[in-house]
Amino acid sequence: MREEFDDLKVAIKKEIADDQSIYKVTDELINYKFDESGVYIPFNQDNYLKLSRNESKKLELIYIWTKYNGNSFQTLTIYRSDKLINEEDKKLITNLLKASESAGLEFNEDELISFVSNFKRSIIQANCLSVLKEVDFEFPKKVEAEEVEEQSPDTISFTDYDKVIQEEAIKMLEEDKLFDNTIDNISWTHEGNKDATNQLALILSSVFIDQPVHTEVNADTGVGKTDIVIETSENYPPCYINIVRNISPRNVYYDRDSYGKYNILIFDDVVLSESMIEVIKELADNKKPVKELRTVIDGKARTFTLEGKFLIILTYAKNNIDEELLNRLYKLNIIVTGKDSKKNIKGKVKTNTIIDSENNEIIKRSRLIIQSAIQYLVEMDINVFNPFTLLFDPSELNNRNIKGFITLVKSKTFFHALNRKSVKIGEKDIYIGSYEDYSFVNELWKKTAKIQEFKLNDKHIRILEYLPEKTHEEAHDQHKKALTKYNDAESKEEKNEILEKEYTRSNISKATGIASSTLRNYLDYPQGTAKSLEDMGLIGKILFDKDSSSSSPWIYYKIKEGDKKRSCVGCEIKNSNQINSLNFKQTVLYSLFMLCNITLNEEGWAYLNFYCENYSNELDINDYNSYYNFINVAVSNFNYDKYSVNLDKAKYNDLSYVKDIGSELKNSKILNINPTSSEFHTPTKASKNTVFEKQSSKKGANLDITTNTGTMKNPELARNIGLCLIKGNLTAKQLTDEIHENYNTDDTSIDFLSIAVGKCINDLLNSQLVLENKVDDETYYRASDDFKKLLGDG
Repeated sequence: MREEFDDLKVAIKKEIADDQSIYKVTDELINYKFDESGVYIPFNQDNYLKLSRNESKKLELIYIWTKYNGNSFQTLTIYRSDKLINEEDKKLITNLLKASESAGLEFNEDELISFVSNFKRSIIQANCLSVLKEVDFEFPKKVEAEEVEEQSPDTISFTDYDKVIQEEAIKMLEEDKLFDNTIDNISWTHEGNKDATNQLALILSSVFIDQPVHTEVNADTGVGKTDIVIETSENYPPCYINIVRNISPRNVYYDRDSYGKYNILIFDDVVLSESMIEVIKELADNKKPVKELRTVIDGKARTFTLEGKFLIILTYAKNNIDEELLNRLYKLNIIVTGKDSKKNIKGKVKTNTIIDSENNEIIKRSRLIIQSAIQYLVEMDINVFNPFTLLFDPSELNNRNIKGFITLVKSKTFFHALNRKSVKIGEKDIYIGSYEDYSFVNELWKKTAKIQEFKLNDKHIRILEYLPEKTHEEAHDQHKKALTKYNDAESKEEKNEILEKEYTRSNISKATGIASSTLRNYLDYPQGTAKSLEDMGLIGKILFDKDSSSSSPWIYYKIKEGDKKRSCVGCEIKNSNQINSLNFKQTVLYSLFMLCNITLNEEGWAYLNFYCENYSNELDINDYNSYYNFINVAVSNFNYDKYSVNLDKAKYNDLSYVKDIGSELKNSKILNINPTSSEFHTPTKASKNTVFEKQSSKKGANLDITTNTGTMKNPELARNIGLCLIKGNLTAKQLTDEIHENYNTDDTSIDFLSIAVGKCINDLLNSQLVLENKVDDETYYRASDDFKKLLGDG
């Protein structure tokens, strides 16, 4: 009989002997049969009881009476239990007997009790079947000829998609329509919340390019928080999406075989128990490349690990009471206001039901094209550098918000990668983000800056929008007047009428629809470690009648910004002055090489510094090529052997040198939000003491080449160029090679020399000492008669 099950997995256990892992069949389970869906437990000659777990909506164990017909198993009857294998189910025997009778099987109760007791004990003692009991279960790994990257079992590559789908996906990417089409596609089945949809699309993509932006989606029940998350996730390859509902915290780790390199875990309407909070904190810790769960099972300490990138999305209606977890999460609130918005949502639900959107093949195919386009980008392994993120002021953001903002900017570039250019640094292709990418995220961020700073949920926002904004002085003055009027009132009705106009807790509750007991948590006394609006410094309160013998209500107000000024984030880039400052140019190149772990040496920094000082083209925030070309030319001419230190051989002094450069740049004024005109850099303001200016002090240098535009900045180089051109017309490259071979007395690198020659030729052209003409798309330079006379030749 056993030979017929050779293709099925057999239970095994792992032992450690002499520091080696040894796998063998578990004695207790030697006759059990396993496949991907569960375990078959033999009862008699041809009858098996199959155990598997329903993973869709709720955790339940499925008992299936089956009959083996020689080729496959035939399902007879099914019983579902909400108890795991190690939990008592008082109805199990009774229901299994009923199920067996329906299947035409004959068992007596005592026989069945013994059977159930034996297989439960065997499974529990053998520590197997993660789908049945919350413990580890391991299979021996096959040793392949070459190492293969681990992926989720259902991961597919771009080439696995249908050819037409592939072509449409690439066309969409080339036409730069992926992001817009993704947002439009979500609108097919979800109504409203355009800003939230934009943010969520960027958030989901963040797992593929940098540090995942873990997110909390908070809203009242029934306004669409789950809908927007699920509908957005439907546009991503399913192999990366894991929707978690009604699951114990540890099961996240026990199901680790279903995870791959990238994992988006959507905890839908999750109950934030203490144990769940701890698991989510671990998963949301981007500093830990390997997540760990330490627990005790059957009296033994166990450690479970998860590798790969994890993005956590939480949706729930209740308040998050754990401040530490809250601070790790990006806040995304779904707020529906007005009858029209609610009507539109209900209308969308009706439409979706009519067209059966869950099974609609038109919608499925549209999603499939977008999914394949995203998979194409994932396989490109995109690294992003956006120079404009150097310019925003992070002083008003907490550490995680700084990372979140920058990652969302990079995430926007991810969608446009085929329309952004890359530079190759070492083995990495780095895609240069655009000002458009930066600006798009900045506009979204400005709308939620206060929400992100204080992690405000939808109820917080409703309260703040309702409360009047006042300074402390205004609030106390108005309170005194109201109290005087209250004390002067003669009847209880008059007094109540005055109180009804005040912003008491009961009045706020009536206006916002938030329960008075819940308001107490938000206004004054928060649950857990969360902060109240008063703790955040966003509201003030005054006891209405402190001298009253009976309890007096508190009067609340929103603190006017004048009392406590809060700037959002100084991200504005109003013109191109900032990106044309010398310091900005230096910091861009320094940061880019640091990103790629290139350890600059002194000559490398001198190269970058000289390049920035002499770069003659203006950078324009509205012209992508202007700043891309600046970066690309610097990178293309960078000599890694000469200008950097092998990191594996780097000494501490090498690392200190790189660090010191960064410190000097950081302490300068490059990130000034409103730069002065003196900070605007042009090549004419290049700093002194460059390699070629040092040459001018050498003996024999002709220091008095002057023109109608003034003294030549680099007279020795100008003189050498003239001497070369007297012999004949030359291109810039030919000039550089000639000077490098015959006049380069201090072994200046060819890279430095080419930059300096180009700059000097421009100066000579402007002064009419050198003339140019084009032959077959090549530019040749020749010395003018005036230049020849100046050099004493002619």
